[in-house]
Amino acid sequence: MASKRITQETFDAAVRENIEEFEMGTEEAIREAVEQFESQGVDLSNIVKTIPKVSLDGLQEPTHSVLQALNDLQESLTGSRLQEVSAHLVRFCDQCKQQKASRYLAAQKGAYPILLAAWQ
Repeated sequence: MASKRITQETFDAAVRENIEEFEMGTEEAIREAVEQFESQGVDLSNIVKTIPKVSLDGLQEPTHSVLQALNDLQESLTGSRLQEVSAHLVRFCDQCKQQKASRYLAAQKGAYPILLAAWQ
């Protein structure tokens, strides 16, 4: 029988709910969400188990570091700011090296076309 899976958004929403509704700290909220889903037989191997970070300007939705790095890379490519591309590629690579779940999340959010554009 295949194990159950959830999306990153579902996990993040559960963590946010733990923080907002139950006034848990960040680490406790993550730990509680992990325990909750694992007790239901959910495979969390492709889930980033950190809190999404708020953007510096506070105007964007909180996002995971790997997705912020990917977004910055895409913006530098779109804006033809080639001097920034290398730095953003390094940052994205560093984020992807941290855990398999980060690579999976980036792939789910369109990393491949962005990386191909960077290499052209």
